[in-house]
Amino acid sequence: MRVFENFDATSPDKAPLWGFAMAFLRAWYRGKRWKSRMLEASMMAIALLGVVPVLQWLGLPQNLAIAVAGWVGYVGVDALAEMITRKMGGNK
Repeated sequence: MRVFENFDATSPDKAPLWGFAMAFLRAWYRGKRWKSRMLEASMMAIALLGVVPVLQWLGLPQNLAIAVAGWVGYVGVDALAEMITRKMGGNK
């Protein structure tokens, strides 16, 4: 299709898109309602907006952003929030 002629799916700036898609599909698979799916996927996409600058700061290749998006989208918002909360010492 001509619509996707110039679409580079592997570009690091597409990480939020892939994270959104993965989180949405994961939430759907887990039986969450439509509203929950959209909220979880949106939160994931927003969180992934900062992946490329963090990778640059760490001196890692920007292409890792797609892999990070896939992993983070699969793990999900709930699991990441729980991991961060544990690391920060809250809600033990």
